[in-house]
Amino acid sequence: MKLRLPLDLKQQIEEVAKANNRSMNAEIVARLQASLQPEVLGPKTNEVFDALVERIEHLTELLEDERDEMGLRRRRTHDKTPDSE
Repeated sequence: MKLRLPLDLKQQIEEVAKANNRSMNAEIVARLQASLQPEVLGPKTNEVFDALVERIEHLTELLEDERDEMGLRRRRTHDKTPDSE
């Protein structure tokens, strides 16, 4: 079977095949087989992933707020001198 590929795609496949210790043919076959496999994680994978990303973003915001507030508290504590009390 002959297959015509754009040069940049052919080069990408060559690089990935080399990194995976495969021939170009073996790399193409492996990728085609993987793309035809049923979804292992189930149809809700994207929903779960999106929810996790949202939760991580929210927790990151909370941590940043807490860090900022702790920095403010720390500065207030350091700014107090025996003369200012």
